[in-house]
Amino acid sequence: MPTDTPPVEVTLEPTFLVAASRRTVARADLGAFLDLAHGEVRDAVEAAGARVVGPAIAWYGHVPDATADVAAAFPVAGLPLGPVTPAGGEPVAPVEVVPLTGGRCLVTEHVGPHDGVGASWDRLLARWHADHGGVGRGDFWEVHRVGRTTEPDPARWRTRLVLPLG
Repeated sequence: MPTDTPPVEVTLEPTFLVAASRRTVARADLGAFLDLAHGEVRDAVEAAGARVVGPAIAWYGHVPDATADVAAAFPVAGLPLGPVTPAGGEPVAPVEVVPLTGGRCLVTEHVGPHDGVGASWDRLLARWHADHGGVGRGDFWEVHRVGRTTEPDPARWRTRLVLPLG
């Protein structure tokens, strides 16, 4: 492996609040769903008079097969748990504020276009299987630290991969 490959490390991740729109989508439609839903979540948070306080997150309920249980999410401040409600309006369905539970996690970083993220997940999972023989608690997430909205060169995109250990 090249020496510039990001390490796989065990960390203690905090629990934090996210505004999220969760759906089950066809695996082939993941990118389109995340692009659309991240925009909807950001708009709902701003309409509620709150703010996004971190980068976009793709939070998976399980390993995708033909479909994926996925939430397009952003860390938020200034919103209570539950449906996101615009100032003086009705809740914005299906955007809700929920805790993203941290704990002991295995993490690494993927550098490059999103279509190569699978190899980085494989590297992380190989480490988990070698060290622990397990698959984690079930959910996992990707933090899109640098992506298409801030960097035009896909070779410079950075995605943090997080697998809770249980």
